[in-house]
Amino acid sequence: AIIEYQHLINRYDEKEEKGDHQYRIASVYFKMQNYEQALAEWEVLLDKYPDSRRAEESQFKVIETLFTLQRFSQVREQYDSFMGKYPTSKFKAEVDFIQASCLEEEGHLEEAFKRFKLLGENYPYPAILKTKMEGLEERMKKNKSIKKKK
Repeated sequence: AIIEYQHLINRYDEKEEKGDHQYRIASVYFKMQNYEQALAEWEVLLDKYPDSRRAEESQFKVIETLFTLQRFSQVREQYDSFMGKYPTSKFKAEVDFIQASCLEEEGHLEEAFKRFKLLGENYPYPAILKTKMEGLEERMKKNKSIKKKK
């Protein structure tokens, strides 16, 4: 599939179609769990076809992939760029969730909890958000009891 999409990109001049094909190439790599290559392919799309109808979703996918690769500082950089370009994006809640998850992974539990709480009813998966917040509350309680014992 990747080779065929690359042939389509090389064969036709329609920029919008090329952006779609590039997106599909990146998606195939992501599904194959080749995250480094998927990231590279989404970055190609953003570089060569910045006005593509797939640009917003591709930048979201870059953030998602960087989180998967545990590159939290790069997630923060991309978050700022994404929010600057797409402040009313349909992916905003997901990007905010990833940002809060980065804080949690880095051990900033209280800040992560605040960010998750801000998502409130805007997050499309309330059960996941509730579970995440309950888990964070438990971890924060344990941390406080450990500090008291010391």
